[in-house]
Parts: sequence; structure tokens; C-alpha cells
Amino acid sequence: MNDCLEKHRDIFSYVMLAMALAVSAAAPARAAEALQITETGVGPIVATTPFSVQRVQQLLPGYAVKMDKRSTEGESYRVILVTRQGRTLATINPAAGEKRIFSIRVGSGQVVNKLGPKIGSNYASIFGPTVSAGCHAGAEELSGKVICSHPKSKHVSYLLSGRSNGLDGSVPPIATLSKFVVEEIIWRP
Repeated sequence: MNDCLEKHRDIFSYVMLAMALAVSAAAPARAAEALQITETGVGPIVATTPFSVQRVQQLLPGYAVKMDKRSTEGESYRVILVTRQGRTLATINPAAGEKRIFSIRVGSGQVVNKLGPKIGSNYASIFGPTVSAGCHAGAEELSGKVICSHPKSKHVSYLLSGRSNGLDGSVPPIATLSKFVVEEIIWRP
């Protein structure tokens, strides 16, 4: 009888160990798959998340996170890049003083937008047949592009690009704008 109990205990221990290993091996994959844009943030990154490579890496264990530099109008600034398998999924931009996050720009369809529109969606499918009041022309390095706020969001907007013969600094007419497509999804705290 004791031999039988020992065997069952050994089998039970083996099964429990195998299950624990399977769960721990799957955890990083689940974390990596969970990156989504919502009203409250991008994955686990929310308004209170500091602008810190270490903190972002803790929140996104299945991704590579590193500091990089960008520049606009001759001014250089630091950004945090979130990549997976060598592909940049998101760029985290700092607020003044680099204590907080100003915005997260997502340019990859691998990040799911829980509000609906995806990278590559056209303007008309999101906003319909009129120019949305939440749209404005891009400036500086975004010149020729249009930024439109999601109609039901205070935090998500879309950077749209396309071909336009219109004046720089103005939103093109609806016939042209309706063909613009989402290049990036932008979340701001």
C-alpha cells in the first residue's frame, strides 16, 4: 500500500512540476501578446508610468526595450523604443523633464487597437464621409499628414498619410482625405 502511495505521490509531483514549467514558459509569451491600445494606455503602460527604460522593461518582459534619440528642428531628444523580433512596435516620447510620458506612437499592426481602427485603415472607414472636427494638419516633420482624434476617445488619435495636392498646413478636402490611411496610432495620457 505504501509503495502505491509513493508511486502516486511521485507521479503527482512530476505532473505538478511539468505544469509549473509549462505555465512559467508561457508567461512571457502571454505578456508579449497582450500589448494593446486602450483608452487607459498601451498594454500595462498607463498615465502614471514614468519615462524609464527600466520600468517599461519591467512592464513588458516579452519585448526588447531601449533608449534611442530622435530630433526635430535640430533639437535632439530621447525616446524609448519597444521592439519585438527586431521590429519597432512603439516609440515612447517623454514629457518635458523626462519624468513622465508625453505620448506613445504605435506604428505596427502587431499592437491591437481595442478601439477598432488598425494601421492601414482608411479615413473614410473610421470617420465617414465628412471632415471630422477632431482633425488637424500635421506640422514640422509631420507636414503633409493629418492627425485625427478618435471620435470616442480623449487619449487616442490617428496619424494619417496619403497623397494630396493641397496646401501644406491644411487638411485636404474630403475626396482626398477619405483615401488617407492610418500610419500610426497615438496614445496620450
